Amino acid sequence: MAIIPFTYEHTNFHQFKVGSVVNLEFDIVGKYISKLLQQYLDSGLLGK
Repeated sequence: MAIIPFTYEHTNFHQFKVGSVVNLEFDIVGKYISKLLQQYLDSGLLGK
């Protein structure tokens, strides 16, 4: 995982240590994956 230096300095990321439990949300990534997958399914390529 990569953290932008500004984010690291201005949040509590600098307090985390290896093994720290964190909550990562991928809602936006999931939205784009869903959209791309739907386009793929709609294209009919899956059945070929």
